[in-house]
Amino acid sequence: PSISVIIIMFLYYFNNSDVIVIISYFISTIILSVFSFFIVKKERLFKYNSSRFFKKNSIKYILKTSIPMMFSGSILFLLQWVDTLILGVYTTESNIGIYNLAVKISMLSSVFLFAINSIAAPKFSELFYSGKIKELEKIIRISTKIIFYSSLPLVLTFLIIPEKILFIFGEEYRYAKWSLIYLTIGQFINSFSGSVGYILQMTGKQFIFQNIVFFSMIVNVLLNLILIPIYNIVGSAIASMISMAIWNILGILYIYKEYGFISCYCPSVLFNRITNENT
Repeated sequence: PSISVIIIMFLYYFNNSDVIVIISYFISTIILSVFSFFIVKKERLFKYNSSRFFKKNSIKYILKTSIPMMFSGSILFLLQWVDTLILGVYTTESNIGIYNLAVKISMLSSVFLFAINSIAAPKFSELFYSGKIKELEKIIRISTKIIFYSSLPLVLTFLIIPEKILFIFGEEYRYAKWSLIYLTIGQFINSFSGSVGYILQMTGKQFIFQNIVFFSMIVNVLLNLILIPIYNIVGSAIASMISMAIWNILGILYIYKEYGFISCYCPSVLFNRITNENT
C-alpha cells in the first residue's frame, strides 16, 4: 500500500484520471512480487526438501486444513462488499460513495488489530501445538489488551466527532454520520474481541470458524435486504455492525467453551481472575 500511495502521488501530477489508482496498484503489486522473489531466493527457501515435506504432510491433509481457511477468508471478503452490492439496488451511486467512505474511515480503528494479528498468529499455532495452553492464554490476553487500548482513541474520535471527520472530505459526506457511528461500533467490537478468527484457525478449528462466518454472512444479507429499503445507508451500517458482532461473539463463546478462557479484553473479568490467582 505504501508503494501504491507513492506512485499515485507521483502520477497524479501528470494525469488526474481515476485510472491512475488502478495503474498504481498494479505497478506496486509487480514491484512487491519481484522483491519478494529475490528475498526468498536469497534466503535459499527453495532448497528445502519438498519431497520430505509432502511425505510427512500429505496433499489431502494440507487441503483439508487450508480449504476451510480459504472459504473463511473469501466469506470475510464478501462481508465487506455485500452491503455495497445490495445498496446498489436500492440507492444512488452518490450514496454508495458516501457510505464506502464511512466504511473506510471506520476500518482505520481496526488497523492495530490487523497489525498485531499478523505477528501473533504464528505464535498462537506454535504454543497450541506445543501444548502450552497457559502461555497461549497469556499471549492472547496481552495482544488483546494492546489491540483494545491502541484502537480506543480512534474509536472515541469517530464516535464523538463523526461529522467533523466526514466534513474533511466534503459537506455532502455529513450524511454518513450515523453510518460511521454504527460501523465504528462494529469495528470496536471486532477489536474488543481480539484475534478470534486467528485463534480458531491457528488451533485447528478452521471448520468452526468457517461455519461461524458463513452464518454471519447469511444474517448480514438478510438484514441488508430488510433494513436498506427502510433506512438506506444507515440500515446497511446497522446490518454490518450486527453481523460483525455475531461472528465475534460466537467465536468468543466457542473459545471459552473449548479452552476455558476468555479471548476478549474484559478488564473487570481479568482483574477478578488475577485476584483469584494471587489468593
